[in-house]
Amino acid sequence: MVQLHLSFLFVAGFAFIFQQVCEGKVMMEYIGASGVSISFDQVPINDEIDFHFLLGFAIDADASGNFQKRNILTILDIWINPESVAAIKKATHVKVMASLSGWSVGAKSPTLVHPRKKLRKMDN
Repeated sequence: MVQLHLSFLFVAGFAFIFQQVCEGKVMMEYIGASGVSISFDQVPINDEIDFHFLLGFAIDADASGNFQKRNILTILDIWINPESVAAIKKATHVKVMASLSGWSVGAKSPTLVHPRKKLRKMDN
């Protein structure tokens, strides 16, 4: 639960910092790890708003939200690739970041895992 609150704090701090830079006009979109097919073209980009895309590319849960015993599943859509990221970043007001953690699967909250040896958490 503490990690969940820290995640909220991180996102809030991140949004606050960038709000000061671009006069409060920031759109943050978490895409890629929901299992729903999406591309950057589906998000309307406005020149007066800074867009921050957070790419989720893997998850350690199945489609029902059940933990997969350290088996990380790659689920980033094929439409989001290095070429599409490079193309969208040509706009100076667009930022793209990779997310190394997840939020939830469907309506199920995340399962927090505290491995003894963090470098050995993933089997694949």
